[in-house]
Amino acid sequence: MSNIMVLPDGEVKAKSSKSDMGLFVTILIMTLLAAGIGAFVGMQLVNQTRHIVLEEKRERENPPVHALYDSPSEIVGIKPIIVNLAGVEKAFVRVQGSIVFNESAMEQSKILVSQVESDIAAYLRTLKVSDLEGATGLQNLREDLNQRAKIRADGSIREFILETMVIQ
Repeated sequence: MSNIMVLPDGEVKAKSSKSDMGLFVTILIMTLLAAGIGAFVGMQLVNQTRHIVLEEKRERENPPVHALYDSPSEIVGIKPIIVNLAGVEKAFVRVQGSIVFNESAMEQSKILVSQVESDIAAYLRTLKVSDLEGATGLQNLREDLNQRAKIRADGSIREFILETMVIQ
């Protein structure tokens, strides 16, 4: 490298090596400072990530327990219901499930089970095979049966659990 510097007005001047050394030291200090800050931030991110991972691991090992039903209840199974489907002559459906009763309805559960079985059979006769196809059809059937059971019992039934369904 030459020690000659050309100024904008055309004058030629010799460069000083002190200014080169000062510039070099300044760049070196700035680089070391940036590397130190980067290392510090990197270690902080690693510690935060480690803390989050350990917390998630603890949650997976000891999941919180949530009670599905907070008061006493009774589960009563219904008889299998077999009915013909609407629209197709030889198509039928077989449904079996259980009813979850509130504590207040346990003494009249047999009557309510018979009424719900009758309602389910009547509802299933109105369905077509296309209404029951796929995951959406199954979810809609489950929601409809659950809603009909709750309406029939005026709040005495918590849930209708659809256990099996066969379409043939």
